[in-house]
Amino acid sequence: MSNEKHLLGKVFISHSSVDKPFVRKLAEAIERAGFRTWLDEKELVPGDPLAKKISEALDKSRVVLVVVSSASVASRWLSFELNKATDRMVQGECRVIPVIIEKVALPPEVAGLLYSDFTDEFELPFRGVLTALEHEARSRAWSHSFWSRAELLIKSTFHATGWLSVGGEYKDRDYNLAYLYSGHRR
Repeated sequence: MSNEKHLLGKVFISHSSVDKPFVRKLAEAIERAGFRTWLDEKELVPGDPLAKKISEALDKSRVVLVVVSSASVASRWLSFELNKATDRMVQGECRVIPVIIEKVALPPEVAGLLYSDFTDEFELPFRGVLTALEHEARSRAWSHSFWSRAELLIKSTFHATGWLSVGGEYKDRDYNLAYLYSGHRR
């Protein structure tokens, strides 16, 4: 599983600086589980072009955690990050996970998503986040596997695929078929 976790890349944690104590705890727990995180305080140095660096990190992230609090919903930076992340989510390029740390209304961009509610405890909602990260890591690993790439190559080379099942006296056999379709009928 560690190789799968590596394929996921860094988990981007969108948050308000006011929520930094919770965000550090969350990032440490995610990293203890074997995933990597992208946090501004670890990645940025004085003089960095903030918007450019954040945009680049969001473009690479397969998972974006959005920490929702009264401070974050009022933050223009969170709004910037959330807009970029939800655009990528709609295109199927990343998963956005709202992480609730205060009882406030969810931003409209994520109001229809399932969220992890950390307002009363940490461990149970963290397990939900971890399950989502592991799911994304497995999906990413499958998309990079030999069989996934072979299947895409077959589908792009041949115009159709199908299954054939042949019954025998003692044993059935299943075959995966690929065939060309020239578009001409006789």
